[in-house]
Amino acid sequence: MSGAMETVNSSEEQFQKKIDQLEKELEKYRIMIDKNPAMICRFQPDGTLTFVNAAYCQYFQCSQEDLLKTNILATIPEQEQTSLQQLLDDFHPAMPAQTHIQQVLLPDGTRRWNKWIYHIFQEEEGRPQEFQGLGIDIHEEMEAEHQRKHTTRLYAVLSQINQTIVRVKDRDTLFREICRIMVEHGDFIMAWIGMLNPAQTSLKPVAAYGPLPEIFSTIPALVNIDKNNPLPPSRACLEKKCIADNQLEEIAHYQPWKKSLVEWGVNSIAAVPICPDEDVIGVLSILLKERQFFREAELNFLQEIGDDISFALSAMEEARRRKKVEKELTTTNNILRAVLDSPDVIIYSLDRNYCYTSFNENHRKEMKRLRQANIKVGMNFLESIPHPDERQQTLEKLNRALGGEQFTFEEKVEHPGIQPQYFENTLSPMYDATGEIVGVTVFVRDVTLRKMTERKLQQHSELIDKILNTTQDGYILADLQGQIKDVNPAYCQMVGYTREELLKKNIQEIEASMSPDEIKKRIEEFVQKGRAKFQTAHHHKNGHLIQMEVSVSMIVLENRQLVAAFIRDISDQKKILEALKASEKSYRELFDNATDAIYIQDKEGNFLDVNKGAEKMYGYPREFFIGKTPEVLSAPGKNDLTELSERIQKAFAGEPQRFEFWGLRSNGEVFPKEVRLNRGTYFGKEVVIAFAQDITERKQLEEQLLQAQKMEAIGKLAGGIAHDFNNLLTVINGYSDLLLDQIDSDHPLFSSVQQIQKAGLRAAELTAQLLAFSRRQVIQPIVMNINQVVRDTEKMLRRLIGENIELLTYLEKDLGNIKADIGQIEQIIFNLAVNARDAMPEGGKLTIETANVELDEVYSRNHLNVIPGSHVMLTVSDTGTGMTKDVQEHIFEPFFTTKGVGEGTGLGLSTVYGIVRQNNGTIWVYSEPGKGSTFKIYFPRVDAKLEQRYRREAVPEHLKGSETILLVEDDESVRKLAKEILEQNGYRVLEASDGEEALKLEAQYPESIDLILTDVIMPRMSGKELVSKIQERRSEMKVVYCSGYTDNTIVHQGVLEEGTRFIQKPFTPLTLLEIIRNTLDETAP
Repeated sequence: MSGAMETVNSSEEQFQKKIDQLEKELEKYRIMIDKNPAMICRFQPDGTLTFVNAAYCQYFQCSQEDLLKTNILATIPEQEQTSLQQLLDDFHPAMPAQTHIQQVLLPDGTRRWNKWIYHIFQEEEGRPQEFQGLGIDIHEEMEAEHQRKHTTRLYAVLSQINQTIVRVKDRDTLFREICRIMVEHGDFIMAWIGMLNPAQTSLKPVAAYGPLPEIFSTIPALVNIDKNNPLPPSRACLEKKCIADNQLEEIAHYQPWKKSLVEWGVNSIAAVPICPDEDVIGVLSILLKERQFFREAELNFLQEIGDDISFALSAMEEARRRKKVEKELTTTNNILRAVLDSPDVIIYSLDRNYCYTSFNENHRKEMKRLRQANIKVGMNFLESIPHPDERQQTLEKLNRALGGEQFTFEEKVEHPGIQPQYFENTLSPMYDATGEIVGVTVFVRDVTLRKMTERKLQQHSELIDKILNTTQDGYILADLQGQIKDVNPAYCQMVGYTREELLKKNIQEIEASMSPDEIKKRIEEFVQKGRAKFQTAHHHKNGHLIQMEVSVSMIVLENRQLVAAFIRDISDQKKILEALKASEKSYRELFDNATDAIYIQDKEGNFLDVNKGAEKMYGYPREFFIGKTPEVLSAPGKNDLTELSERIQKAFAGEPQRFEFWGLRSNGEVFPKEVRLNRGTYFGKEVVIAFAQDITERKQLEEQLLQAQKMEAIGKLAGGIAHDFNNLLTVINGYSDLLLDQIDSDHPLFSSVQQIQKAGLRAAELTAQLLAFSRRQVIQPIVMNINQVVRDTEKMLRRLIGENIELLTYLEKDLGNIKADIGQIEQIIFNLAVNARDAMPEGGKLTIETANVELDEVYSRNHLNVIPGSHVMLTVSDTGTGMTKDVQEHIFEPFFTTKGVGEGTGLGLSTVYGIVRQNNGTIWVYSEPGKGSTFKIYFPRVDAKLEQRYRREAVPEHLKGSETILLVEDDESVRKLAKEILEQNGYRVLEASDGEEALKLEAQYPESIDLILTDVIMPRMSGKELVSKIQERRSEMKVVYCSGYTDNTIVHQGVLEEGTRFIQKPFTPLTLLEIIRNTLDETAP
């Protein structure tokens, strides 16, 4: 028994030794794991952490206890979680360890790249399966690799774009190629280029490449330019720099479009401004799938691409300008010859041997005065220059011009006994008819006065700079929280701190008179009022207080509101004097930068001072005004100068004055301006302050508005007259046709009836012209090209104008389309051609031109009814007698004519005016007596395909029928005529005088009614309203409308609604039968 116990005790001792040994080994492994620099963790299949080592805790800046309460997925960004979960779901014990590179999310929101090796193992039976991970930080390596890939991609893009810039010389082609290169070589989803509209409120996409054409309608903020718009294209335009947004799903202002962005795979957007002349004209924007693509290096690359595009556009513009200059050089010589004898300039020309070919009198006198030379044609110019160095310099300049260069230089001329003079010399090559350079023309202008003025201005500028650089005023720039952003040396010296020390401080730390709450309240007042001035005290570094006067203004820099404070030590009287000087400078800037012209006058009206606005308005320098009275600025005979003097006296007495005044500019131009006079002070002296505004544009628009109102009134009158006449003419012409059908040609009344018919048709033509003028003629516009209309009418025009007039046409090759009635456009051309023919009784030239034009906001403001945008211009010019201004004011009025009695109706141009306005166009005339006339017509351009010309259906052989027709017409004579025509041709007619009678008749009629023929405009109920009510019960009934003219019931701005059948009064029996038969025979769609 005792032996057995000894054996048991021995076994227990051995077992205890093994346990101790295992605990030592376990402790060794635990120490190895905790000391391991790599992160180690274990977690269950649902992600719950069951173990983390010290390195893991340190990396994620959290205790082990807190980490074991979390899920491993909480440390991984949302977009990375799916890939990790998929790896773990597919993992099983038979598989080797799995390596996974992923981003992790640190507590401060930072993302870093990690490399993790995951193991899976099975615990003892009944225990859940677990995963173990070992991870290391590889962020720097991943970032370097990403940067290398990004740099390679962007270098490839930049290289391709630069090659394209060298090859392509057309802007639109260049833009398309750049977008293609960005997508194909840069691996971006989409690239597009947008150009700023004239108002700089939006971008117009002009080129795009990529699979997202609907992006601009889905995200309109991409093309809107607004300071509150945070998207990169808008900010790039406003801030003039490259802007990018990464990880769009995490940015609040992209949330409205998050679903679309996810579908497209767009995670980053960038935009770079295009600035060929330092002003932004558009942007290049790219969209891509990477979330963190744009860093400083990538933005620098993108900015370089934007700079290259801007340079290319500048080069294209420069090339265009150069060609224009080269084209104009041919005429330069003739222009110079025209001013050769001008008394204000010196001009002379030399041949290739430097010998005179011509010179004006001023040059001869100057050469005699300065060089004692008697010059003549053929004499060598260089012989008049005695000094060798001066002769060599002159020779070099002449050779530059003979080499084709045009340039300007200044020279100082000094001679004994003569005050130094400064001359501006312009040398230009002189060409012959073949384009060869045959000499040089020299244009010399005395600029001595300008140089003296510039010298005074330079001295004045240097004086101001010296004052500013020596000022003792302090300056602080701070944000709305009081954090100091900038200071000047004077303030640093004032408070004893260095600039670096102050930039780390808040205003609260140096302010001695106000508490933090008071400072906050004061800043809020600054924001509301914009500026303030107050006294306070600041702490000096050594502890003492400095009493200061602070002037504060609110400014905006980079879309941030900042507080700018100018600080002065008010204990120092010298600084008070400096403050007065700064105040005077601010006043002068405000005075000179005002948009209105401002004059300071004494009681007698003498000018004491004027601003730059006054100099610009009249074209005189400030010195011209000083000491003079307003008489020197008055247009002769246009102003009552006595009344002007009285107004100045009233203003000086304190009674404000406002009136119009006609001024005379330095170039002789007369213009109107509005003047306001008020009493004020100027350096302590009572004065009159005059504010003047040029109102030329306003006067022009007032005249255009009065003319438009007059034409509108005449149009309404003409339309009403035509409407009443059409009813009468329908009866006259209709019964004339019926009579002619019922009597033989040898009947005694046959000839008389024919004359009645001709007179009626002529009257119908006149009423049609009146309808065209009043814009109540029914038209059927289609998308058309004016070039084709001109070509179609050219043969007939040549017969129309006669052999003594030469017809010239200049049609733009790629002319845009317009929407108008072809017949009316033809009528415009014929009417203007006839008008031009009559203006050239002795023969001449008739020119028809077409062109694509862009009418901008400036043109629109100066021309009534003009809408800015793309237009097609039709120009008809003649070399005839021309017109006076008085005649031009009346040419579009009906029945106005300058021809003799019986030579014209006076409706030709009024018809043109009505047609142009009805087709949404505008017409302007330019003419002078003896210099011919030019009519320019602008139609809005449309982006639509051409339509085929409307052709009338062939008239059926048999127009008779047996159908039942409901005839509704309030004019009894017209109604009887129509009924007679229809019944004579077999139709059954139910007649009614108005809509109410028609409704009663229709309700009582039991059989079918095949068609209703109704007037459009009737008392109590319109034709369209009547048709609508009847078709509720008789939907199969056909409809034909008729009228002398119509309102907007079935016609909008004179244009028929699609599918509407209409007959214009007056109509003939054949016309009426034709439209009735065609309508009845139509098959329902």
